[in-house]
Amino acid sequence: MASSSGTVPDILPSQILSVSPSLPTNKLLDNLTKNQRLLQLLPQNYEKRHYFTSFYKTLLDDFFYSHERDDVQLYVAMCLADVIRIWAPNLPDAPPEKLLNMFLFLARQLLGLKKIDDPLFSRRYYLLENLSMVQSFIPAVNLEDNRGCQISTVVLNNLFNAVQKKHTDQLKNLMIEIVSVILAEYESIPFSLLELLFARIIDPEKVFIQHPFVFNSSESLELLFNLLKQRVLELAPILIRTIEACAPLIITLNQNNMMILLNSELSSYLTLHPPIAKRALYCICALNSNNKDELLQKMIDDTQYDQFDSDQFITNLVLLGHMIQISPIVLGDIGKRILTNISKYIVDKQQTNDNENNMTTSFFHGNFTLLPDEPHADPEIGADARVKRELVKAMTRAVLGLRENSSGLFNIVYKLIKKCIENDQDFTGEMSESEIIYIRLCGLSCLLKLICNSYFYKSMKPDDFLIIINLLRDPSSIIRQRTYRKLAEHLRDPICPIELLALLAFAAKEPEREHREQIRRLMLQIIDTRREHIKLQLSYKTAQPTTTISNNHEHTNGFNHDDDNNTNNYLSINNDKPIDYTLYPEYSLTYFLYFLSKSPAFILYNDIEMLHTMTDYILFLFDALLLRCDTTVGLFYKGLLRSIKSSEDATIILDKEEIIERKDAIKKLHVLVDLAYVILSQRASSLMICRASSNVPLPDMYFKKTRYNHLSYLPKDFKIKLKPITTTTVSDTLTNKRTIINNIETNNNNNNETNTTTASTITIITTPPKTTRRKRTSGGENENENDNKRRKISVNTKQQKRKMNHSITENEDNNSTSSSVNSKKPRKNPSGGSSRSRINFPYEKPQLRSASASSASSTPSPPTRKTRRKGLSKLVAKN
Repeated sequence: MASSSGTVPDILPSQILSVSPSLPTNKLLDNLTKNQRLLQLLPQNYEKRHYFTSFYKTLLDDFFYSHERDDVQLYVAMCLADVIRIWAPNLPDAPPEKLLNMFLFLARQLLGLKKIDDPLFSRRYYLLENLSMVQSFIPAVNLEDNRGCQISTVVLNNLFNAVQKKHTDQLKNLMIEIVSVILAEYESIPFSLLELLFARIIDPEKVFIQHPFVFNSSESLELLFNLLKQRVLELAPILIRTIEACAPLIITLNQNNMMILLNSELSSYLTLHPPIAKRALYCICALNSNNKDELLQKMIDDTQYDQFDSDQFITNLVLLGHMIQISPIVLGDIGKRILTNISKYIVDKQQTNDNENNMTTSFFHGNFTLLPDEPHADPEIGADARVKRELVKAMTRAVLGLRENSSGLFNIVYKLIKKCIENDQDFTGEMSESEIIYIRLCGLSCLLKLICNSYFYKSMKPDDFLIIINLLRDPSSIIRQRTYRKLAEHLRDPICPIELLALLAFAAKEPEREHREQIRRLMLQIIDTRREHIKLQLSYKTAQPTTTISNNHEHTNGFNHDDDNNTNNYLSINNDKPIDYTLYPEYSLTYFLYFLSKSPAFILYNDIEMLHTMTDYILFLFDALLLRCDTTVGLFYKGLLRSIKSSEDATIILDKEEIIERKDAIKKLHVLVDLAYVILSQRASSLMICRASSNVPLPDMYFKKTRYNHLSYLPKDFKIKLKPITTTTVSDTLTNKRTIINNIETNNNNNNETNTTTASTITIITTPPKTTRRKRTSGGENENENDNKRRKISVNTKQQKRKMNHSITENEDNNSTSSSVNSKKPRKNPSGGSSRSRINFPYEKPQLRSASASSASSTPSPPTRKTRRKGLSKLVAKN
């Protein structure tokens, strides 16, 4: 700031140092610092300010505005602020473009006030104080050609973003003073500033919508009405949504005059652009909830839907779809008739003989028109494409509202949706590339709405999901990314069909790594949300637990765990509806394997290169599903794969001419099951899945039950070796593993506890990894003692495993709790009546060629086992 002592220093031109861009950075910064200290001592309207003209013009160079060092930029801004201060109330002469860049540069420097811990914070505070003292932005507001509004918007936006709770009141007052001065300088505040103030100061989502009681007064409602009368298009959606949220309060206040005025004003908004007209329609229905059916009926009667060349046609079409969805009972018949006729003229381009409703043929000549100055409108989208898009969306909304009464209209809109997605030339015609993307994404949105509707989901076919896969493989990155985004948006609903999660996993082959990682994070969020939803639903049933009696065994998960010949041997004694197993994220593997088998590039089931590609796809889904999974998930996967291996593709017609295609389809499906099992056994080695005997129900639309296929279709030359991933399970398996290891090390004669995790009547055994065993047994006085200890622990571990398996066999035979295993019992080889052969589950690693090849290399040789047995005998002799 200028010196307050009243003495003004005598400045000589030689004291103003050069700040040429050619100077070294350190020298430049030093000269800027000295010049700033000199300017700081000078008062406003300094007499010899012309000495700084050359210095000022040098600082207007764009070189300083984009300098790599922040401190150089800051000192340049401080010097410019001081020059403006000593020149106040005028500005030094400069071209308008130079002034615009200078003020924008000063506005950008204010954003640095956000960083309180920045070493330059005190200097930025000085800059703010300097700009506020002489109201330096007033000249910027008066710049011509909308430059002042541009500068004011940047200043306000940066100040709102920079303010922090930790800032002092003095600093906040300086910010408020700058904002107040800028707003007071305008005779009429530009809308860009109003929009910024509404968004920053009065958040419509948090204040207007969630807390409408703030308008619980006639004065507040009158304020809203006066703002609505100004018909500001950019502000209209926020105001209308606010009035809609306040509708119950308006009705409670019983202000008839206000209701009449609002209805009259909102009716005029029905003729504006579709987004605004849609909000006005819902607001009118909220204000007139008791007689909305009569109002909507009158609107349809008063509207001419045959004037295709009118600029109101698209708006009327949009409102028609929403009105049928709001009041399907009253408007169902007339709405279906109007939409059917419009689609017949616009899509089929045919005239009816009876000339119903006096429809015109202006659309044949491309006479569709749009309302001018629509906010956020894409200029590349023409009127014809816009009309077809709004027609498909309006018919979809009508179908969703009519539900069981939409039989005829559903067939029409279903065909239109497929034409949109498949880019049917009869429908798209002469559209540009941007318009085709526009139409295809519209068809996708409408199809997803039908899929996610519980009533129309039953009408969906597997082909409907396959055409979505075509969009996921489209060459256009815009279509692919927006398709993934729409899938993720619908999957936020935890009861959305799980097929969409399987579609989301096709991002495994996305070319951009950032996009793949983003989708993977979305998948993890979706999976966690679904699991939490299922846990919440299960918690509601704890008061009345589900119990199913089957072969004297109790099941609590709603599945039948018996063999195929005993499927009818159970009795349900619970009347409550169980949790739908198709909601589980793990069930997405069912559809994912089916969709992969339908890949056009997957021609031969024994194509090794294609199988490696399929491995990447399955890995992408498994890595998301196995993270933070439950320990019993291995049982589910094993039963699921077993069920698919016992089924065939139900979409193939059983015809003599299709025998070869049917066999190839079955082989492709089953080889993917074999591949999924190999991946699961290698990727999630901590999940013991070798003892499952359950069958998971499969959707009849995709699979038809047949005899179990014991063959493995993986080629002999196909080998994969995957690194196990760390799976975070619900149960504390690590604690159980350490308990077993400690019990083995003590080598006592007490009975050891078995480390088991049960799911229904099936027991999962978690075994300690070798690395943990080495860590526990390492250390000793000498190498001989270490060797003896390793041999002893290794043999005892194997003995312990076999004894635990024997205990589990007895548990399954006697239907009792696991009995303790005596550590002194001799080890018995498994006989023909062991649990493994009795369960007779065909998914054993030796049967799968890939799994057997990988496991054979890791199997210890017989001489090693003999050596360990000798070591055991020696240890026993010593004891």
